[in-house]
Amino acid sequence: MGLVATAAAWAEDGWSGLQTAHADWALLAGASYTDNATLAPVGKSDEIATAGVEGSLYRDSGRLRADLDGVLRYEDYIDHTFPGHLVGNLRSLASYQFVPERLSWVVQDTYGQASLNPSLPTTPSNRINANMLSTGPDANFRFGGDLGLSLGARYARTDFQNNPTAQANDQRVSANVSLAKHFSAASSLSLNVGESRLEYKEPGTPHFDESDAFVRYSTQAMRTGAIVDAGYTQVREAGSTVSDPLLRATVYRRLTPSWNLNLSAGSEFQNSGIALQSALAGTHVVNGQVVPAGPPGAPPGSAGGVGNVIVANSIFRADHVGLSLDFVRPRTTIDLKADETRERYQFGASALDREYTTVGATVTRQLRQSLSLRASAVAARQKTSAQQPGFRSTIADLGLDWRAGSWLTVSLAYHREDRPADPIFAGYVENVIYLGLSYGPPKHSLALPGAPPSGTAGPM
Repeated sequence: MGLVATAAAWAEDGWSGLQTAHADWALLAGASYTDNATLAPVGKSDEIATAGVEGSLYRDSGRLRADLDGVLRYEDYIDHTFPGHLVGNLRSLASYQFVPERLSWVVQDTYGQASLNPSLPTTPSNRINANMLSTGPDANFRFGGDLGLSLGARYARTDFQNNPTAQANDQRVSANVSLAKHFSAASSLSLNVGESRLEYKEPGTPHFDESDAFVRYSTQAMRTGAIVDAGYTQVREAGSTVSDPLLRATVYRRLTPSWNLNLSAGSEFQNSGIALQSALAGTHVVNGQVVPAGPPGAPPGSAGGVGNVIVANSIFRADHVGLSLDFVRPRTTIDLKADETRERYQFGASALDREYTTVGATVTRQLRQSLSLRASAVAARQKTSAQQPGFRSTIADLGLDWRAGSWLTVSLAYHREDRPADPIFAGYVENVIYLGLSYGPPKHSLALPGAPPSGTAGPM
């Protein structure tokens, strides 16, 4: 059910923004200098040459809907600190309606990188490729004008492609039934039940059976939107059973024509695959539209775009709360975020328990018609069990983007990461300077340079 809910939250429930047909693309090239490529107390400097491509696409032909977004780049370390490698993030979701509004088939894929050990610095030697694919049918039936029945099933598999043990590679089969009462076109209440089975591919690894039952309330209005799930979950593994409440909530509130408040919270069971998909295919609210989080924007050689996921062959309990405040004007955007997550492994892997907190701010400002400034700062803290190291770190980014022509953009960026020493790790500081080129047609716009005037129809 967690898999089904994650897929729905992205592009199937009316909260997904960018519902305008577009096809963006750009060719990327750049060079960066880092004074600490190994992220060590006394690091080794290196230069990194990059080449890649980024793009996004949305099409809706009536029966076929496709939503793609991502970036891929090849990084070559000139002084051979690390071998050349391909990195990036790809997110795709497609659905085909065999019977319009009745029967459809959904395919979702998420590709990216995760840290092999998230307590250690994210260098290429501590970074693995990962992919999660899910697919299955959805069927919907309406009884009268306000009562609906939905059936869904998914097969999913997660592959951590260069994991030395491969014990976390899994497959998951799930099914769900939902009976919904629609009060209006914008609000509904539903009763949902689901069953899933998670198996790991390596012999001798555990398997888990999960049962969910919850009530979902969904509402979308001009200034407020909310999706709230509340219920119960039971997980069974080798004669051991754990039952806990289930909670998932996403709430949006437009405070003023420019300021928007967004709250998310959850308490549920997850595994490495679902956590990976959530980290790499996350969403955020921009001026009232929930949109894909976008491709990683940190300079090459940094840890940008790497999912903060523990790769393990066990289910864990995830408690999460996040708060963000965004300000959107024609020339200026401000995004303030705070997030706290606690993970508890209740099936014999308690050494992996951890808590991590992030606080950050991002500001973009259009200085001239062809020149824009962007700045961001993030502070993170991770606390773990005695067997694993915790850490604190701060990351700061500053960049200038100059549109040198209708198809050419020149970017200059500075990246700094600082991780103080702790009882287990000696700490490090890294500084990166990046110069890059992007060549491609002008990107489509959200068509929301400012918040819609009061009374203007919108997605919420």
